[in-house]
Amino acid sequence: MGLLTDPSSSNKLIDMLISKYRLLSWVSYLCGFLGLFIMVHPEYSAKTYFSENALLPGLVHGEILAEGEAKRIYNELQEEKNQYSNSVPFPYIEAKFKQAGLEVYRHNFTLHYPLSDKIPSFKGQNIYAILRASRASSTESLVMSVPYRHTYSYDGGTQGSLALLITMASFFRKKNFWAKDIIFLVTENEQLGMQAWLEAYHKTSCGVKGTLDHGELPARAGAIQAAINLEISGEHVTHLNIKTEGLNGQLPNLDLVNLVNRLCLREDVRQMFQGYEDRAQLYSSKGYIRSLKTFLSMMLKQSSGVPSGNHGLFHRFGIEALTIEGIVKEIKTKKKSYHQRKAGFHSLGRIVEGVFRSLNNLLERFHQSIFLLFTSFI
Repeated sequence: MGLLTDPSSSNKLIDMLISKYRLLSWVSYLCGFLGLFIMVHPEYSAKTYFSENALLPGLVHGEILAEGEAKRIYNELQEEKNQYSNSVPFPYIEAKFKQAGLEVYRHNFTLHYPLSDKIPSFKGQNIYAILRASRASSTESLVMSVPYRHTYSYDGGTQGSLALLITMASFFRKKNFWAKDIIFLVTENEQLGMQAWLEAYHKTSCGVKGTLDHGELPARAGAIQAAINLEISGEHVTHLNIKTEGLNGQLPNLDLVNLVNRLCLREDVRQMFQGYEDRAQLYSSKGYIRSLKTFLSMMLKQSSGVPSGNHGLFHRFGIEALTIEGIVKEIKTKKKSYHQRKAGFHSLGRIVEGVFRSLNNLLERFHQSIFLLFTSFI
């Protein structure tokens, strides 16, 4: 039986495509490049939205009124900073956690330098407290973490976020609506301390065997569902910058990002993404350029594979996490420069409370929404 089609016609098409491959390749590259600029326009980029209804922050009514306590703790930390100029004030933090009625533990780890035997081993320590859920068994948990930094650090100090963490721990302890354990974690030496704690928590090793001795944890909580890392240096901020990039370009679930964004809007705190403020004039030329910068910045950071904060180490363990960074930004004009309206511990506390109470409503792991994306605004 003969063929129903003439094979010579398809061969001609293939031969033509092969002969024009160079031109077609350049046209494809150009279309893809122009497509990036088109995607940035708000007409082709949807605003972020919730896929998980249980996370809706409108279901949560903030109750915290602890700005005075947070300021007092912040001032005490300034005094402790002078006494512990090159270390973490563990005794003070431990005393505050115990005063709040929490289980407090210390975690020791050791780093063996892998490239030379002449450099001695480096030892570090973390401290964490556990608030056990009063309405459920210890099967699930949430993490609030702070990397301790001194004020002379390149990235600035974190005394503000530590004061907020201790205040939130005391406030959370007084409430009985928690269905998940909450872990309050203070790490030493940035991502090294966080990596050691995560490896010890999950009883695994992620790097070259023998390099990082993660040690053992005296106690654990439930399986970690989500984590929020705080990086706030002072008492007041003008903006909150959301950091999402994790190890090897991994990102948290978009619903978690949307949750923080909505709570910032509710508390009238200006938010930033990729270091750029989300302005209202999206359809203007300035708005388009800002969206393009945000889009390209996110692509660059993801392609680097380097985490933008301690939250990035949670992703490899299947834990959704992000960092909330406090920014103090000045507006510069031709005549003078001045600070924008500032948010204090009261607004910051209500945002953190809203995040954890919304996460407390989750009945299952994050599985809806988007896990990998490039966005130009939130």
